[in-house]
Amino acid sequence: MATPAERTASARVVAIWICLLALVAIIVQASRAGALREQFAAVDRPWIGLPAIGTDVTDLDARRALEQRLHAGPASLALRCGAGSELPRERYIGEVSVGDGSTPLQVMIDVHGDIVTLAPLAGHPWPGIDPARQAVPLRFQRAQLKGVREAWTTPLLWGRQSPGELGAPGDAQARLEGCVDGGYALRTSHYAADVKALHAALSQAIAHAR
Repeated sequence: MATPAERTASARVVAIWICLLALVAIIVQASRAGALREQFAAVDRPWIGLPAIGTDVTDLDARRALEQRLHAGPASLALRCGAGSELPRERYIGEVSVGDGSTPLQVMIDVHGDIVTLAPLAGHPWPGIDPARQAVPLRFQRAQLKGVREAWTTPLLWGRQSPGELGAPGDAQARLEGCVDGGYALRTSHYAADVKALHAALSQAIAHAR
């Protein structure tokens, strides 16, 4: 039969184990809560976002001049982006040509939380894909289009450069637009390696429509 001292010692051991288990449970719960907060915060942040420098062409006349100089089509965001616009929080338009004689790849990207949709621009269907499959935008989670995001946001295509044509004119060209929270950005580039990387990433995503 255990003595009072032994019973007291045993109770202390049990209490210590209970405290340790409770501490572990608190740590696990806090870790899960932190992961959830980070997940929600990541979804709340823009998926691509606007370039850090030379971002917005706020003057309407300047936008019109830019549109005229760069021969923008009617799908351009320049004259539709702004406060009170009916556009989604994030919309991007890309026209990417690798200069091999193939049809330029034109795409509209909308972001709704964690969902990213890809669709061809009106009148510019994706080559090699049944038009019926292009009637509904392709839906992805952000993580599934990591390659597209990384290729789009390289410094020579989107990053820290100013609007206008960058790189030596040639066959490869990317013309990229973005409208995020009413702010607008436009970039054109002839840096062949980066243009081809973006074309490849977009083509891989679009292949889901085949």
